[in-house]
Amino acid sequence: MLKDTTKEDTALVTLSGEVFSVLPVPAPRLTRVAPPKLLVPARVKRTKLAAKSLVYQVLKGARDIIADPKRWTKHAFARDAHGRTTSGGVYDDNATSFCAIGAIYRSAFNLTGQQPIYQTEDNAARQAVRLVTPAGRSDDYLIHMNDMAGRDAVLAIFDARLEKINAA
Repeated sequence: MLKDTTKEDTALVTLSGEVFSVLPVPAPRLTRVAPPKLLVPARVKRTKLAAKSLVYQVLKGARDIIADPKRWTKHAFARDAHGRTTSGGVYDDNATSFCAIGAIYRSAFNLTGQQPIYQTEDNAARQAVRLVTPAGRSDDYLIHMNDMAGRDAVLAIFDARLEKINAA
């Protein structure tokens, strides 16, 4: 739809000897985009998570990662979609499958955005590893369970600890 214009609104342009009047380009119309609708209200989701400790959330996230057989691996902390160990370890953007400890560290990274250094810092990832490792055992216990006993054994360990935390 053309609107009536005044002389101030137009400009004259000469092309090949002909004179054309040029109308100013209207500013783009801004429309408000509604946020996507969530199936579960975000308030409810945040309230449930906020009630749990960060260590619980890390462990639950790790369990959710390796619950899918395609996202679990052994003999490496993390692998890419082609089954190769990732150069950036569990923090590599190409990492798609993780061992038990790798899943814990990736879960902590997903929750906090920080990359805890394996076995050197006291953080939620280290606490979660200690939580699923029996007293008097080293992290090698969890590595051994992952590589030798398999994914179901690791899931059983994670489930038992998560259940114990929920019961408390």
